[in-house]
Parts: sequence; structure tokens; C-alpha cells
Amino acid sequence: MNRSNGRILCRLRNHWKYIALTIIAALFILVSSCGLAPTDQDTGIMGTVTIGPVSPVSKQGEPDSIPYPDAAFVVRNLATGKKIKAVSDKDGLFQILVPEGRYMLESESGGMQLPFLKPVEVEVIKGSFTEVVVSFDSGIR
Repeated sequence: MNRSNGRILCRLRNHWKYIALTIIAALFILVSSCGLAPTDQDTGIMGTVTIGPVSPVSKQGEPDSIPYPDAAFVVRNLATGKKIKAVSDKDGLFQILVPEGRYMLESESGGMQLPFLKPVEVEVIKGSFTEVVVSFDSGIR
């Protein structure tokens, strides 16, 4: 192989490096614009999920609602419409990482079946967790 062929091969290798870097940068921009970029680990929504009433007759001094374990609901970003599913743990607690913005917590079913989630609108501020109580209506009357 002569020197001119060696120079051409070297230029081609450098050319492919630039193409690869351009593709990686384009993919990063695409993923970021789709809302799939990682969120801050210290920003989101947390709280308790309850269900009630638990009895058709309320009695003074007795709780009218209880923690609701394994309750599934949707967290919808009001600016983008993007939805994220959330589920409470065995104690009715939940925590979900979301970027700052305004969100609506609502039933997966769109409120058409029991138990029904009374929608909750929350604002999330970067660097903190917004605490809420999410109340499902059991339908007991």
C-alpha cells in the first residue's frame, strides 16, 4: 500500500468518527425531546391513597376512610398530556418521580367505574416533592 492510499484510509476513519458522534448527539436530542430523559431524583409527587367511605353509616370518632393498598391511578402532565401510571404500596403510600410542572392525578378508567378517584391537581417544584392525599370514593352509601 502506498502513502496516498494510507492517507485516504486515515481520512475515511476520521470521517466515520464524526458521523458516529453526530448520530449519538442526534439520538440524545431526540430522546430528550420525547420526555424520556431521566428526571431529578429529588423532584416528584408523594402521598397517601385512601378509600372511603368504609361504612354506610359514619360514626363519630371512627375513620370514614382507610389507606388504599395497591391503588392504581394516572399522573397526567397538564402541559404535555403525557401519562404515567402510579400504584400505592401495601400501606397506601406512593412516590413518583416527575419533572417540575402541573399534573392531574386521576382514575385509570377515566372515572367511569368504582372505586372512583376524585381528581387532584398538583404543582411540582424542582428539587422538592409535592405531598398530596389521593381519595378514592368506594361507592358505599
